[in-house]
Amino acid sequence: MDKFNDQPMLFAFGVNHKTAPIEVREKLYVREDEIPALVARFKETLDECFVLSTCNRTEIYAVAGSST
Repeated sequence: MDKFNDQPMLFAFGVNHKTAPIEVREKLYVREDEIPALVARFKETLDECFVLSTCNRTEIYAVAGSST
């Protein structure tokens, strides 16, 4: 058995003003009132999730496969 099969995996996705043009950041921007529903949707398949979205960046951190 692979020793990593039972370990949680951390995922990170993000764009910012240095990595993506404004047109892309505008499409990925998540309003504050949309974040709870987005996190709830992600948590249907992930164990943990955190979303940070500002005018210059959007970041999503998630954990999958944890035992908690």
